[in-house]
Amino acid sequence: MPPIRIAILMGALLSLPTAARAIPQFESPPVHPIDLSADGSTLLVTHLADHRLAVFDVAGPVPVLVNEIPVGLDPVTVRVRTATEAWVVNHLSDTISIVDLTLGSVVRTLQVGDEPTDVVFDAAGQRAFVCVSQEDVLRVWDLGDLSAVPITIPLTGSDPRSLALTPDGQSLWVTVQESGNETTAIHFETVTENGGLPAPTPAMDAGLPAPPQTALIVRHDGQHWVDEIARSWDAEVPYRLYDHDLFRVDLATASVVQTVRGVGTTLFNVGVHPISGDLWVSNQEAINEVRFEPNLQGRFVDNRLTRVSANGSIVQPGSLNPHINYGNPVGSAAERAQSLSIPTDVVVSASRAEVYVAAFGSRKVGAYDLNGSPIRRYDVGLGPAGLALDDATDRLFVYNRIA
Repeated sequence: MPPIRIAILMGALLSLPTAARAIPQFESPPVHPIDLSADGSTLLVTHLADHRLAVFDVAGPVPVLVNEIPVGLDPVTVRVRTATEAWVVNHLSDTISIVDLTLGSVVRTLQVGDEPTDVVFDAAGQRAFVCVSQEDVLRVWDLGDLSAVPITIPLTGSDPRSLALTPDGQSLWVTVQESGNETTAIHFETVTENGGLPAPTPAMDAGLPAPPQTALIVRHDGQHWVDEIARSWDAEVPYRLYDHDLFRVDLATASVVQTVRGVGTTLFNVGVHPISGDLWVSNQEAINEVRFEPNLQGRFVDNRLTRVSANGSIVQPGSLNPHINYGNPVGSAAERAQSLSIPTDVVVSASRAEVYVAAFGSRKVGAYDLNGSPIRRYDVGLGPAGLALDDATDRLFVYNRIA
């Protein structure tokens, strides 16, 4: 099968006057900044820097900009609801702009809560589920009566970020951006009172003065809080951390029915296979408990793609960069040219049995098979942060945030 065609959205979004682009901006993170209409003819892109929704005609081979619609401040997500209506999530305004695409204007604004990030609609078209990151909740609106008080679903996690429906339309998955990795810090006085820090590895130069007493990061191994020499700190840490990476919300009851752990430290987005319901989550895993630069040599997070089974019972983290030889920290130009960093958006193709990951820090989109093995890389430009896949026409649209 030939490589999928890539449409890179760059120059068309830079048609604003220079003065408008020069205004300093609060930097909000794109979440789902690009979406296709159901018939694949219209592409919508959130223009963060100028607080607009860009509308493209993509019926032909090249996207054509046909409209720019002012919305709220820092639009990070757009979702098409009907052939004539789209919802834009404004991170800084704490609002959602409901856009009539025929009129080319906002027809209603919803106040949704502190720093919303994403929105999805149930299959029946009766409710909207809004992710509110700074309140750690989902809010549910009745689409038949938007003036009614929404239902609030609490989430035991920090900064919920992105949403995805299951193929059967019965559940909703929520990713948590700052979910953590089951590490915590022991106060330096407590460390001193309990035997002090582990000996430095590698050993210190004998001519150096004694090191200062510092705090110590420990990780929970599933049973105990331990440091790098397997010393238990349970007596000093009388708690467990949630480490809730994914929440599954039952749409019928509007309640959390499952949490999933071990997906990653910092989660970005989630793609769902439209048939099997398996999930692929773009994430980074921190190794913050490892001490001393010679043990790290520039490697402080791993960029990953984690596969989660449709029922959430199997979690399989995989590296985006299995080609890297971490035993040789100097690396090579060829090795660096293939590497992907800061994986933002992710989408899944059923027809190709492939997963596409936008690598914000690498100017690339990576294509992987359903087992997480790399297939190819696409060079797409500065800051790829959003993907929209049209499986029917074998096209992938890429939004470059920096370009």
